[in-house]
Amino acid sequence: MQDILNAITSIFFLSGFVLLVTAILMHFFPPKKINDLYGYRSKRSKQSQENWDFAQKFSTKQMLKVAIFMLISGGVNAMLDLEQQTEAIFGILMLLVGMAYLFYTTENELKNRSTD
Repeated sequence: MQDILNAITSIFFLSGFVLLVTAILMHFFPPKKINDLYGYRSKRSKQSQENWDFAQKFSTKQMLKVAIFMLISGGVNAMLDLEQQTEAIFGILMLLVGMAYLFYTTENELKNRSTD
């Protein structure tokens, strides 16, 4: 039972769950118009409505990949029985890497689209 509680409360699992819910919401309710409140917002994504629409769809797919990775990592983490401090540091690092992946790949795709 303690292993299940550790998995649920781990940074991996919690961040994965939040990202999964966000990706689902973004998939079903993407922002229609460029705004400063909701959606994937960057200088490139706001350059045109076409970029905006593409960035919303692409970043949602990337977010889903990161969410699944984090959820699986949470399950693996529960089996490893790491110290809480080690788990927290590793979880934060993996979340940062996941977010960097999401932003890098989305910006790279937007950049490639603008050079075509």
